[in-house]
Order: sequence, then structure tokens, then C-alpha cells
Amino acid sequence: MLPVDNDDQAWCEAALEESYVATVPGSAFNAPGYARISYAASEERLREAVDRLVSDGFL
Repeated sequence: MLPVDNDDQAWCEAALEESYVATVPGSAFNAPGYARISYAASEERLREAVDRLVSDGFL
């Protein structure tokens, strides 16, 4: 899980709209202020997702 803004729902929506990276708000897992990324994808896809989030200022 990644630490994000207090409004994890809004952070996840913005990450999807701006970086095209789907995440799940931590509040869905009783962990508000965090976002969950799936690690079931290939390492290449995960690196691409993190690179997008970094370049767009989310991380």
C-alpha cells in the first residue's frame, strides 16, 4: 500500500483519470490515507504504473 492524501478515494480517482493507473482506496481495507496497487501484473507493467504516478506528481 502506498501512503497518499487523507482523501484516498479522491487520490485514486485522480490517479486513474490523470495517469491511467487503477488503484483501490485504502479505506476499502480499513486503511484510510493509503492506496493499494495490485502486484499481480508483470514487473514491467508495475514499473510503468509507478513511473506514470511519479511523472504526474502522485508519488
